[in-house]
Amino acid sequence: MILHDFINFITGTIECACEEKDAAALYSALRSEGVSVFGQLRAEGKFYFKIKRAEKNALEFALAKSGVELCYFRERGLPQLLYRYRRRPGLLLGAIIYGVLLFVSSRFIWDIRVRGNDTVPDSEIIRLLGELGCEVGSYSPAIDYDALCNRYLAASDNIAWISVNLSGTVAVVEVIEASHGRASVGDGGIIASNLVAERDGIVVSYSVGSGSPMIKPGAVVSKGSLLVSGVMEHKDGSSTIVRARGSVYAKTKREFEVSVPLEREKKIPGEEVAGQKYLKFFSWLIKISLNSGNYPESYDKIVDSRRIVLPGDIELPVFIITERFVPYSAVPYTLTEEEAKRLAWKQVTDFVETELADCELLSAQIEEGMDDDGAYRIKCVFECIEDIAAERVIGVSGSGVPSPAGAK
Repeated sequence: MILHDFINFITGTIECACEEKDAAALYSALRSEGVSVFGQLRAEGKFYFKIKRAEKNALEFALAKSGVELCYFRERGLPQLLYRYRRRPGLLLGAIIYGVLLFVSSRFIWDIRVRGNDTVPDSEIIRLLGELGCEVGSYSPAIDYDALCNRYLAASDNIAWISVNLSGTVAVVEVIEASHGRASVGDGGIIASNLVAERDGIVVSYSVGSGSPMIKPGAVVSKGSLLVSGVMEHKDGSSTIVRARGSVYAKTKREFEVSVPLEREKKIPGEEVAGQKYLKFFSWLIKISLNSGNYPESYDKIVDSRRIVLPGDIELPVFIITERFVPYSAVPYTLTEEEAKRLAWKQVTDFVETELADCELLSAQIEEGMDDDGAYRIKCVFECIEDIAAERVIGVSGSGVPSPAGAK
């Protein structure tokens, strides 16, 4: 529709109207002259319609043939503007450039909005989409959205289902979050799913609420293996697609390694230094500051990004990027072996309390001590029993039959 309107603007159109009682005769005459009529409208006893400017002569023949007189006639589009502003070329050129920029910019993504996430931040979802080729400034016709969503699911353990749909120049991202690798039970939108292995292991036991189990106790499974299918086969040859539910407990191994060097450095910050300032339009950066660019040898860089918003909360794909630099001096210091050991064990404890909180620990193999690089190292191998079932969505309500992860 946008392309059709743009072409009509470039080539020009003519808006006409006649009395409604003359509409049939005029329409028949226009058809006999081969005139394409569009935008027809009947209102207040009048018949309104549009034709292409190139068919103006054919319109005159049709009027003469039918004996109908027009009560409204107006030319629109670029040819009419060129004629009207022929003595003011600067204004006309600006209007043409604006129109071209408006059309071109409509082919790019101006904004990305995320829906359905509760615990995963918008920034994390948008960042990963950007790494996969979908960000503000991306040329939208060049993006394969189905492939994009499939690559996203392969790269993220926090999202069970994702769909990217275009609404004008806005990419609307809808997600269903995963909790420990499985979709949240409260997501009533899921209508079909499988349970797959979240990690390698040996199946110990399982319980299935719905779906078809594809494993038995003692089975060796690898990450991604199908555990419970959402496709239930019946004796009569028919099948039903359901949301698979259940738990699959397996014996797994978790490895964790930490190294704490004895020789360390402490940063002593100095006075902040102003950096460069840029105007970012889509993916283009334009330097707008006059700083010399002479910065300290060692520094931390802080980047602030502020989006330009017009009145009415209209967000433009234009950002002001400001850099700030905080210089620092590195002061060396040395830990004792006991201090390094204490810091290393603190990391091991944190790992067990967070990553293994839902596991039954069977055994732990631990190697610790100073290594050749002057660091205190702890290497742990934990043997656990844990639920390795992770839900993978294959259909969501509102999408019809079970569908791929993404849609346009």
